[in-house]
Amino acid sequence: MKNDSLWKPDNGLSIPRGIYYRILKNIQILAPEEACGLLVGSKGRVRRHLPIENIHHSQSRYRMEPRQQLKAILWMEDHYLDLLAIYHSHPQGPDELSETDIMEITFPETIYVVFFPDCNHWKAKGFLTRHCIPKEIPLKII
Repeated sequence: MKNDSLWKPDNGLSIPRGIYYRILKNIQILAPEEACGLLVGSKGRVRRHLPIENIHHSQSRYRMEPRQQLKAILWMEDHYLDLLAIYHSHPQGPDELSETDIMEITFPETIYVVFFPDCNHWKAKGFLTRHCIPKEIPLKII
């Protein structure tokens, strides 16, 4: 993983429309379970989404399958990309990080993206959590 000092997570995340729609398709296929995965890229722009199995197969909780997560991280490093965000869906809401999400954050300087349904459409919000306090950051679908 390289350290890209020009981009700061507080500035937000850019997700190309095609990648955004592939994430939504994966979320819809897995619903009502929570879907999860990694968003990798450089300089705040997502270049690839790497879906990972939710080993809890739960509607209200996720945990990434460890071998798939390791494989994704090694792939990311082999391709000189950075971990920009971790995403998961909240098929039943809420539209923000849950208390459990906040307690289980393992990469505090990484953006956490939550996908949630709103009036029959899926939407997404990004959060950066420092000292257990989530701060919404801009997501740009480009």
